[in-house]
Amino acid sequence: MQIGRVSNYRKTLTVRFGEPLSFPQVKHPKRQDIDTVLETLEKGLVELLPSHYQEPDELKLFSGFLNHFFC
Repeated sequence: MQIGRVSNYRKTLTVRFGEPLSFPQVKHPKRQDIDTVLETLEKGLVELLPSHYQEPDELKLFSGFLNHFFC
C-alpha cells in the first residue's frame, strides 16, 4: 500500500492556456495542412510569451527529468 503517492503511468494530461485553437479533422493531411497548423501553433505560443523573453542561462534543475516525465 502506498500512502501519498499515485501512479501516473499512462494518464492523460490536459493543459489549457491562452485562446483555444481549433483545426479541421482531416483523415489524410497534406504537408501544406500540417505546416499551416504548426505555424498557427507556434504563433499562438509566441504570443503567450513576453515580448522580451530570453531562455535563462543558469542551471536548470531537473530539466532532464521533466523533459522525459510525460514520455
